[in-house]
Amino acid sequence: MWLQSTFSEIVGADLDPKVKKAVCSGDPHTLTLDGNLYTFNGWGEFLMVKVGDGDVTLQAIILPIAIGVGQATVIKAVAACVKGSDGLQVEVATGGDLIA
Repeated sequence: MWLQSTFSEIVGADLDPKVKKAVCSGDPHTLTLDGNLYTFNGWGEFLMVKVGDGDVTLQAIILPIAIGVGQATVIKAVAACVKGSDGLQVEVATGGDLIA
């Protein structure tokens, strides 16, 4: 199950070499499509991926884990859209359940 994998296991997973991958895990540690690794603790709504002229977009809502407690953040929701179709948003509810 993906949620039980560590970031290093996901990043190191063997995929078809023609397929680029991007990963966000934890608070969020990120592997970009061009292979850069970094941690980003900003919070707000961010455009994570944009392909072409908005043919495919992926947005994330990143919030503090708790107000006033350090700088750790967490991805609260993601939304994806393919041009010409309905979008999809998935949100993490209190307790960890997913809401689509």
